[in-house]
Parts: sequence; structure tokens; C-alpha cells
Amino acid sequence: MPLVNLGGTFRPGHDSNFSEFLRQGGRGIDTALTYTDPQNALIADAIAAAAPSTQLWVTTKVPCCPSGAHWCSMSEFNVSTVDAMKKNNELLRVETTDLTLLHWPCSTAEETIQAWLQLERGLKAGLTRAIGV
Repeated sequence: MPLVNLGGTFRPGHDSNFSEFLRQGGRGIDTALTYTDPQNALIADAIAAAAPSTQLWVTTKVPCCPSGAHWCSMSEFNVSTVDAMKKNNELLRVETTDLTLLHWPCSTAEETIQAWLQLERGLKAGLTRAIGV
């Protein structure tokens, strides 16, 4: 895991210099499914244009949606954690990420445990190499 990672942004269409960061030798990208599809497309473009993916560390986050958090009112995020992981990987155009996190804990401990179990399923399915909250 690189010591310095460039994080995403909530401003669609604003590339935060992902490509330049990677051209200058950066090797860590931090993003999230909720950063919007256009934003993740910009990040995917930067990843594709960079060094071989084996030299990049991609951290991403998926929402915890069991009880209707703000993001969960949007149908694209109101899916299982595994489905969110799959969609996120598709948007980033990667088979697997290095680290997938729950973007925030769920509303209850029970919901967080259920989301965690889904993260474990995604880990076993090869969607990511590591998980966390």
C-alpha cells in the first residue's frame, strides 16, 4: 500500500489530476462508488493510462444501505454490498480492487455485521484483496 494516495471528489467531471498524479509516479488511488459514475469513469481512464495495474493500489468504498441512508434513496446504491462491489469494479474497469471499505458504518450494529458478511463474500469471490470499514 503506497504511503500517498490521491482521493476522489464529489464534483462530477472534476478529475482532481488523477492522470497527472499517476504520471508523476503516484501509485495509490482512493475512490468510492458514491462519487458518481462520471467521476469513476475519469478515475478508470487514469488507471487505464497509468502503469500496469499490478503497480497501482486502488482503494474504494461502497455504501451501507440497509436502512435508507441518504445515498440509499438512489436506487443504484440500494443494492447488496456484493452487487455494489461488482458495479464499482465495472465502473473502474478493474477485476479486483486492493481494498474495499464500507464507506461508513450502517445505522445499527446488526446492519453493519450483515454488510460486513457481504464484504467477506466479495472478498472470497475475488472482487477485492482486502476489506474494512
